[in-house]
Amino acid sequence: MNRRRWVAGLAGLAVLAGLGLAPPVQQTEAAWVDPENATATFQALTVPAPEPWGTPSCTARTVLLVGGETVIRWRVPAGASGYTSADLEYARDVGGVLNPVLSSLLGTQTTTGTTSAYTTTFSGGLLTNALGGDLRFAMRLKGPGGWSSSWLVAYATFPALAGTGTCTLSVVSS
Repeated sequence: MNRRRWVAGLAGLAVLAGLGLAPPVQQTEAAWVDPENATATFQALTVPAPEPWGTPSCTARTVLLVGGETVIRWRVPAGASGYTSADLEYARDVGGVLNPVLSSLLGTQTTTGTTSAYTTTFSGGLLTNALGGDLRFAMRLKGPGGWSSSWLVAYATFPALAGTGTCTLSVVSS
């Protein structure tokens, strides 16, 4: 039995000596070559903002017992195709922020015309702005993929009871 222990111990020493004499593990760098190439192109989409047309391009008035009415004359910019009034989103200033109008509770808006000459009318309900004041209305075009243009904003002031107010247009980033 002693002889077996002695052989086993000698074998263990041989293994340890072999590990000590073995060269260290070398670091390797993986690399490969693939003859296939892929290419792609893309184009950024810019949805054009509605642009004013006509003189005046914006009017505001108060009609006795009817309320305020703002009329905006706009068109799709030349060279921008595929956009119509069906792509229009409306907004009204609520606390300094343009919020899309999702219902007719804030008044009504109608758009008539063609891409080269639309007219959009924002009308309030009974007594809306009948005592005067000011409002901001806006519109923008919605494009494919949910992209949208800048807002065409009308800042309208209304006289008390009846008469013509003022209206100015500007373009504001979405």
